[in-house]
Amino acid sequence: MAAVPSYYGWPRLDVANLIAALVETILLGHYLSLLFRTYETMLRRSKETKNLLRSPLFWVSLLMFASILGNWITVTALVFKAFVLKSGVVYVLGPDQSAGQEILPSIRQYLRLSDPWNVANTAFYAIGTCVCNAFIIYRLLIVWSRRWAVIVAPLIMLVALVVTASMAIRHFAQSPDSSIYTSAGPWVTATFVLTLACNIYSTGLIMWRIYQSNRSMKSSGTEKFGQSLTQKISDMLIQSASLYSTFLTISLVTYVADSNLVFISTAITMPIIVGSCVLLILPTFDLGTT
Repeated sequence: MAAVPSYYGWPRLDVANLIAALVETILLGHYLSLLFRTYETMLRRSKETKNLLRSPLFWVSLLMFASILGNWITVTALVFKAFVLKSGVVYVLGPDQSAGQEILPSIRQYLRLSDPWNVANTAFYAIGTCVCNAFIIYRLLIVWSRRWAVIVAPLIMLVALVVTASMAIRHFAQSPDSSIYTSAGPWVTATFVLTLACNIYSTGLIMWRIYQSNRSMKSSGTEKFGQSLTQKISDMLIQSASLYSTFLTISLVTYVADSNLVFISTAITMPIIVGSCVLLILPTFDLGTT
């Protein structure tokens, strides 16, 4: 018996993408709410509006917003192309010779990796990932009092990430109908690995620095009062963006396992994890000096 293709696995390719689109839409609403609240806080903290507009971090957050919105628009467009069939067109379900099954039009659409909407979707995801990684590296630099030697390794990984992500997009654009696991597979895997490695490195050093700072404040008697252990842990998780590393691990594991759950995990990662990672840390910066 021939092996069942990954797009007929659990969940099925078209079902996984539909769930991913619904999840991303719901989480996009939460992200937009957080975005407006963050900008409101930043405006109150800035002495003048022009201080906010002069801050590079403000424009970084706008670039992140553009990549998240672009990702959602392309995801929505692909859902319509997959599930809203054109009128006046006869669709013939041809047999899949590798599994003796018929390929549904919705599945065939998601196998068209060279579709401009799919290529754009991948590009927006890659841009958001690179911007978030660069932001975390900058956060690492600030937490470590601008010790440039600390960020040499993650900067190298970021450059490599840009290369691997670009190659994955290029392969998708030139690929015939196939699954994401066979087309540009090594480049996609390398992109996930580099992103995860960069985040584990940066997250670990940020958490260690925050832990040292908290211990120092406690020993000197200048520790913040009124903060419970839960609040301290929550603050450390936010400052270090460790949730991002967690979901990256899930995405990497599901991709390597040829599981369509990767579409759902990346849908969660893009708007809420990547976006919130930047927005929750932004107010901690001094906009007048960054």
